[in-house]
Amino acid sequence: MVKKVRVAVAQYAVEIGKQAANEEKALEITRQAARNGTDIILLPELFATEYFPAGRNPEHFSYAVAEDSQTIARFCGIAKEQQTAILLPYFEKAGSRYYNTMLYIDRSGAIAGRYRKVHIPAVRSIEKFYFRPGYDFPVFETEWGKFGCLICQDRLFPEAARVLALKGADVLFIANAAGNYANFSAIWEAQHVMRAYENGCFVVTSNRVGTENDVKFFGKSLVAAPNGEILQAAGDREETIVADLDLAQVEEMRNLLHMYRDYRPEMYQQICSLE
Repeated sequence: MVKKVRVAVAQYAVEIGKQAANEEKALEITRQAARNGTDIILLPELFATEYFPAGRNPEHFSYAVAEDSQTIARFCGIAKEQQTAILLPYFEKAGSRYYNTMLYIDRSGAIAGRYRKVHIPAVRSIEKFYFRPGYDFPVFETEWGKFGCLICQDRLFPEAARVLALKGADVLFIANAAGNYANFSAIWEAQHVMRAYENGCFVVTSNRVGTENDVKFFGKSLVAAPNGEILQAAGDREETIVADLDLAQVEEMRNLLHMYRDYRPEMYQQICSLE
């Protein structure tokens, strides 16, 4: 198994109500990343639409696409054409159900994994109006190692990252549409660095930029190593960051801290019983 992988993180603004144009933008960003030797690219949460869950509008259900749609087929096609894997976060229609989903499309163009957002917020946004929650934290076997995915609100729950790490995830990919609510921008870097350090894995996180309906998205996409080092970090403008990950560092860091030797799951049962 190849232990080194080059990842790209796309950070961009979308145009409100212009789903097709946003898809084209994401496709072009993916093509360019592939030309620059990227093995896998991560796009932001709800990659082709504005952050519509900021309000309640039944018309926005029209943004949802099925896994067998032309939209998904185009990204599968570019993955195969460019030999670049893609982590694609999108608004999924699955029969009569709707999810906030991230697909793992491998370099052959096949859909090799699917994660549906587990933690659905309803504070500043009203995602619960649109999305059914997922019920699993899957880990995807890849040619480089094991990947796990989270989406935005999931990052606030350290248990989610720990479950993925316990399942063997070498890299956590986290897609976001985060505005500066509840001081998110100030704690952003520290939060992702701690998820990497405390689990002994890489964390690759994306965000969007721009202003949508008075919500300003702050960017700051980044890549953090298992030792807490920030390998790459974006600012508050459109850009694609690239980092080379040596997955051998995962085992090295976990052995150094012995976090899983000293793990005491029998002591944490109270988490499930406390209300």
